[in-house]
Amino acid sequence: MKKKSSLLIFIVLIVFIISGCKRDYKKENVIYTSLYPVKYITDEIVKDKFEVRYVGQSNMDVHNFELSAKEVADISDAKALVINGFGLESWLDTISKSIEDIYLIDSSKSVKPIIKDEISYDPHIWLSPKNYIIQAKNIYENIVKLDEGNKDFYKENYINLIEQL
Repeated sequence: MKKKSSLLIFIVLIVFIISGCKRDYKKENVIYTSLYPVKYITDEIVKDKFEVRYVGQSNMDVHNFELSAKEVADISDAKALVINGFGLESWLDTISKSIEDIYLIDSSKSVKPIIKDEISYDPHIWLSPKNYIIQAKNIYENIVKLDEGNKDFYKENYINLIEQL
């Protein structure tokens, strides 16, 4: 009887240990951004509700940037990824399978492209004040979808940001 009790206690302990080891690695309070102008908007809207991180370093060339395996893993653990859009994030297609579980915010929705010539456009859409305001609206609306409980907080911050722009 004593052996059966010891075995039962041992099994229960193992189950508790195993269930305690399983954890969700999703960093629910982290949002990554692909570009500094997009990070600025996101920071101004979310303030301290999310930690906003920038992919890469400030001195990098976004046109030829490639993510390391660690950066891909970090992004895949985030709550969301905010991108500029218009193809500026050339690395996005190569990591799409790794980040399919995170919320992707494309800030270029409804933005009119800056035409370079008859066959191409300029992806640097934040250079147009009108487009930058549209990007801010897109980010704001998607942040609210992520965290509806703080909708009023985000709205106030969005309005303040637009007044500054």
